Amino acid sequence: MKLITIIETCAEPIVVYDKQGLTTYVNPAFERVLTELARSRQESLAANTAKAQFLSNISHEVRTPMNHVMGMIELLRNTRLDDEQQAFVDILQKSADSLMGVLTDVLDYSRIEAGKVDGECIGFDLRTLVEKIKTLPGANMAADMITAVAQTIETIGEEGGSWCG
Repeated sequence: MKLITIIETCAEPIVVYDKQGLTTYVNPAFERVLTELARSRQESLAANTAKAQFLSNISHEVRTPMNHVMGMIELLRNTRLDDEQQAFVDILQKSADSLMGVLTDVLDYSRIEAGKVDGECIGFDLRTLVEKIKTLPGANMAADMITAVAQTIETIGEEGGSWCG
């Protein structure tokens, strides 16, 4: 339905009296639009609830085998490894930790969507975070972003600031 059609149709309102005897002007075409908007809103809320539930379920389902992988990495780390093998295990550990972080973020996101979490402000050292990012496999692909963040750190300075309230 075009907006012009709605406006033209709404030119002739009808009078409705509520229980207290107050007058409300309603147009049937406008009322249909409001009903459609309410229905669309309900569908959207239901879809968002389903999405949050799906993300929560997937996050939990993937975390269990990921915990097994991390346990096996720890067992492997406790065996005799040459330097090259130790380097491989270190990379594997960092990657597993990163993946677990992503899974935790997905779970947190689903909790936020469901209104089941309160946020808190936690301080961190941005310089240390950037240095850790630089050591991850594939960091070369994000070199420009890391450089920009590092330059921002230099601009902010050692004292930085707090975005927490």
